[in-house]
Amino acid sequence: VFVDSNDPSLRITAFASDKNRRHVAVVINNSSESKTVCIYLSNLRWQAKFAAGLTTDETRTLAPVTITASKTTDQCYAAWISALSLTTFLWAEKDPKLMTLPTDILKP
Repeated sequence: VFVDSNDPSLRITAFASDKNRRHVAVVINNSSESKTVCIYLSNLRWQAKFAAGLTTDETRTLAPVTITASKTTDQCYAAWISALSLTTFLWAEKDPKLMTLPTDILKP
């Protein structure tokens, strides 16, 4: 998995599981400003049919993130990430039910 960013305030890492047909990217936004990121998936041996994301920032914990597939660029997925946040994205060939959290996960 190759990861690259021209923005020094973003830390990005990615993982792939061809066996499970899943890709995961973790983006840390160290900036005090929100950003839109575009993540490109290329050379996939399968088609990403589902995408999901969760973010944690100053006011939210494990909040869903909207991921939009670009209509002009193949395999580009855009998402808005808040300032000073950690966001995890998942792309899968099958429904990523792993991103569905138990209802009691945020209870103290």
